[in-house]
Amino acid sequence: MGVVIGYSAEGSVEESEPSSPTAGPPANFDQVVQGIYRSSFPRLGNFEFLATIGLKTILTLVDEEYPTENKSFVTEHGIRHVQISIPPNKNPSDVIPPHLMAMALELLFDTQCHPLLVHCNKGKASLVIHISCMKTSLRKAQHRTGCVIGCYRKMNDMPMGAILNEYRKYAGVKARILDEKFIETFDEHAMFTRLDDMVLARAAQRRPLLTPPNSVKDDLKDDGPVPSSSRSQRGNSKTSDISLR
Repeated sequence: MGVVIGYSAEGSVEESEPSSPTAGPPANFDQVVQGIYRSSFPRLGNFEFLATIGLKTILTLVDEEYPTENKSFVTEHGIRHVQISIPPNKNPSDVIPPHLMAMALELLFDTQCHPLLVHCNKGKASLVIHISCMKTSLRKAQHRTGCVIGCYRKMNDMPMGAILNEYRKYAGVKARILDEKFIETFDEHAMFTRLDDMVLARAAQRRPLLTPPNSVKDDLKDDGPVPSSSRSQRGNSKTSDISLR
């Protein structure tokens, strides 16, 4: 069953893949790093190819209902489908909320979710979506995916010039200044802190599962004061080293 995290952006104008997809990889398919792929919206003709790369997770960055054929594909292949609706950077007031970006980036950094495919683009028209495609080009703009990958690159210390060149490669003539500004001003250090806090919060929720059984509790009873040397040594050691960096 997929996970859906919503954000509504009514009246938005987004790109869609052609109604008659061809076989092979989805448009704009590429490898980001080992275990992470990006593409436009996967269509029926792309499933045979996608089945060959052993996907564990598909991350969709738009909020529309996933097409029936896509649902069947992820179910058949045991792929976890996660939808996190990232809003488009079309107006200065429409900024991608940090908590949504954190949820997307967390999946990219979690190697247990790999191989992972991240994509945006609309799969079909809806009442609030106006389809606009460049008929002279098969390349489809990837604004949401471009922002997520741009932030991921920044957290991995890629030079900004290279990050923006990559964004423009996939956005083409529809590259957005607001997207580029968002990536440039993205605070990777604050995001690392946010991701660390999310990991720690989940660990705290699972803590009751770590309670030792009654049969061994007697072995864990306090045997008296801890020697000062031991207290000092404990005080100088880290209690946890959970980091996504």
